[in-house]
Amino acid sequence: AKLAVNRWILTELTRAAREITDGITSYRFNEAATAAYRFVWNLFCDWYLELLKPVFMGADEAAKAESRACVAFVLDEIYKLLHPMMPFMTEELWAETSGEGKERPSLLCHAAWPSP
Repeated sequence: AKLAVNRWILTELTRAAREITDGITSYRFNEAATAAYRFVWNLFCDWYLELLKPVFMGADEAAKAESRACVAFVLDEIYKLLHPMMPFMTEELWAETSGEGKERPSLLCHAAWPSP
């Protein structure tokens, strides 16, 4: 990623994946849920999407394309990370957000777990 804001959210995604994975593998589901909430709500929604608004309103088409791809990637990873806690909701979102005219090759439950 060229844009600093996109590099930042990818770094935070890696950190969140590690924290959520650690919480699940150590049977501390409250810690996994807290890490997921912190990332999705406090970082992705509160900060990242807000910081992208000027990018999407601007004229730099390359920055817009990079940011759209980054948002799509992070959302897919969020669905995977939330799946153990919210399987039905994330499975539906996974199927419905594959992109215009596209279908996912498999169900979310068959997708690879994000590597921290």
